[in-house]
Amino acid sequence: MATIFYRNARIFIDGYDLSADFSSIGVMYSAEILDETAFGDTTRIHKGGLKVADVEGGGHWDAAAGHVDQVMFGIVGTDDKIISVFANGITEGVATDMGFSMKGVVETFDLSGDPGSLLEFSFAIRGRGIAA
Repeated sequence: MATIFYRNARIFIDGYDLSADFSSIGVMYSAEILDETAFGDTTRIHKGGLKVADVEGGGHWDAAAGHVDQVMFGIVGTDDKIISVFANGITEGVATDMGFSMKGVVETFDLSGDPGSLLEFSFAIRGRGIAA
């Protein structure tokens, strides 16, 4: 497998291509760890639980385009929004591009910054199902 030079990520949220607005994106996929320790055990006994998928990221807010604000602000707290992330872009006509897609609930959309700096945004989506 080739090493990916991470500069061409494609990010789609609720059908909108927001790739140009982002400067960072992270997909976290894990399982809850359940404690099955009982009386008499001398160490903790763990079991794998439900899977968890989250996507978090951010970038710089562009007032001229206003794209991220229009899309994200309106869907905070809304169920079953589709997010797709392709780490190295999309090649037209190719079905082998590596990507990740899931339904999610938009948990947060934050704007923040200091005087004299670029206005930044961050967001978090908590997964409701995997369709990778």
